[in-house]
Amino acid sequence: MAAVQESLGRWEKPALIAFSDSDPVFPYPKSGTVFTDLIPGAGEQVRIEGGARISSKKTKERKSPLTSWNGIHNSQTDH
Repeated sequence: MAAVQESLGRWEKPALIAFSDSDPVFPYPKSGTVFTDLIPGAGEQVRIEGGARISSKKTKERKSPLTSWNGIHNSQTDH
C-alpha cells in the first residue's frame, strides 16, 4: 500500500475520483477526499448516487459525470 500511495502521489495526469453516496465500505465524501488530496492530477470528486453495487438502472444518469469528464480530457490529450 505504501508503494501504491507513493505512485499515486506522483500521478500528474488528470484523474476523476468518483464515489457512491451510500457505499458503506467507502463512504462519500471521506473516501474520495483521501484520493483527491493524494493525487496531484485529481480535481474535485464526483458523487454517484447508489450503493456499493450500482445497478445498470439509470446508467445514463450515472454515466453523465464520467462521460462529460472523459470527453473534456480526451479532447485535450495528444494521441
